[in-house]
Amino acid sequence: MATAPVDTRQGSSYPKLPFDDYELTPEQREDLENLVDRVTRRCMRAAGFDSTSGFPAGTGWIARTIREYKSRRYGVTDPGISRAHGYRLSRESRGTADPKPLDSVSGEEGQAVGACGRRARGVVRAVDDDASAQRVGDLGVQVFRRTVSDDRVRAAFVDWSDCMREHGHAYQDPFRAAGDPRWDGEGDTPSAVQIGVALDDISCKGRTRLVAVASTVEAEYQNAELDRNPEVFARARQELTKRGALLSRLLRENPA
Repeated sequence: MATAPVDTRQGSSYPKLPFDDYELTPEQREDLENLVDRVTRRCMRAAGFDSTSGFPAGTGWIARTIREYKSRRYGVTDPGISRAHGYRLSRESRGTADPKPLDSVSGEEGQAVGACGRRARGVVRAVDDDASAQRVGDLGVQVFRRTVSDDRVRAAFVDWSDCMREHGHAYQDPFRAAGDPRWDGEGDTPSAVQIGVALDDISCKGRTRLVAVASTVEAEYQNAELDRNPEVFARARQELTKRGALLSRLLRENPA
């Protein structure tokens, strides 16, 4: 069985699936949020207030977070991250500062936050909102549900579960392991138990080839949708090109 190509940029490996070519890249998503931040900051300064953003723009944390989420499509896969954070996202991907609590903003500043937020989102709406992209996203959700219900993937889950049981863990699939209620109260400092389970999880994925099986099955389903809906994807690709060009122009018009 052939595996889907794997993207290993910046150390976060994840399956490269056909639908990925019809969505904004992690870098473009980063640029989009930076654009929102730029417009918001300028608007807030004009109103006489500091920006309420707690995340430094241009640091790459959004793109890192997107890649890390993608690497977890079928559960955790990065032993380096799990060795430090268990099932949680890495601290680096969650940003380096805490945002100013919105409930601490009131009066004129609160009104400015609302007005500036609406202005910023209005600027990026044409980039961020697209019916074709939404249609591709909806199809992606449907395909993922079919993937995790596919007999081949279910068999891989059984093999993974058997492997985990050998390590003393009882989970039906990787999603239940990641969502174990035991991890809820551990915050930013995961227990040795959580870290151990996450590392066993990753080891069992490698032993059973779970990610290779699941990504191959999902790629098959996605390619079938590409063949079934050529007009939808042709339109999505055209719109994606326009959205990318618009984002570049807006970034030039709104320098940091």
